[in-house]
Amino acid sequence: MDRHLSPSRFDPPLSFVCVGVPKAGTTSLHEALKRHPNLVLPRGKEAPFFLQPPAQRTPDAWATFVREVFPHTRGVLGKITPQYWYDPDMPEKLAEAFGTALRILVLLRDPVDAVLSAYRMHVRRGEETRPLSVFLEEGLRDLPAARSRYDLHLPAAARILAGGEYARILRRYLEVFPRSSLYVGFFEVLVQDPAAELRKIQAFLGVPPRSLSFPRAHPGEVSRPARWLANRALALYQRVRRHSRVIRMLRAVTGSLRHDLAYWAYTHQAIRDVDAELLSPEAFPRLEALYREEVHRLANLLGHPPPWPRFFPESSP
Repeated sequence: MDRHLSPSRFDPPLSFVCVGVPKAGTTSLHEALKRHPNLVLPRGKEAPFFLQPPAQRTPDAWATFVREVFPHTRGVLGKITPQYWYDPDMPEKLAEAFGTALRILVLLRDPVDAVLSAYRMHVRRGEETRPLSVFLEEGLRDLPAARSRYDLHLPAAARILAGGEYARILRRYLEVFPRSSLYVGFFEVLVQDPAAELRKIQAFLGVPPRSLSFPRAHPGEVSRPARWLANRALALYQRVRRHSRVIRMLRAVTGSLRHDLAYWAYTHQAIRDVDAELLSPEAFPRLEALYREEVHRLANLLGHPPPWPRFFPESSP
């Protein structure tokens, strides 16, 4: 059988997956697409089923997962999980589960801006207190390992830096999926003209066009008790997520409710301001140098320059 026509093994099958990239508008895209009457997305974003160990990502486990996280299955099923971008084996995992007709959606963002946004997120959540320069040093040290495997024991900085190597990762998807199954959009274009980009994404997903917009993904002002509870819940999860036995126990206790609780905590966490002194100025040219060749490889792969004036001054959207 032609590898581009391989069938789905998992039931019900997904029609599309947005695999990334983190900090490129995927939360807003989730909120917009789940308002389309023909699209069915999980109640909460992400739910990274395929980052689990092999024994926990079986067809039977998938059927249970779908019952827990999707409101129903009457429509075009899809999910948005930017963590998948960090897993070099994800193309094979998705193709094995759903076949190579699965539509793969990717949103890219200037990699320097994406790294800075990810770093700020970690600082705001209280997960990072070191200057950006130290954060990058740690990431560069373990960058080769992060390129080769998805490992939560590696520093987050290493995964983030490896995730900015867009051409390398896109080539892995193109080795598994036909080019027609891959849509590459850009955060910068999505911000400038969201209606037009959302029309293109709907066409790629094969659903009738609807007038969609980006609702506010974060609820805005959050009460102090809600912020406290959300932060404590997320901190606890970060401490136990590497212990599979504890995670299995939590899943057994919370059932399908855990997905709603996780999304609530994510959108209600306390957001701290980032001290300007942490954003080490010397780190910016290092990031530009790190990604310059990779960005030009991406332009060659796509057949046009991405809209990132930092690397292509003439490409500003």
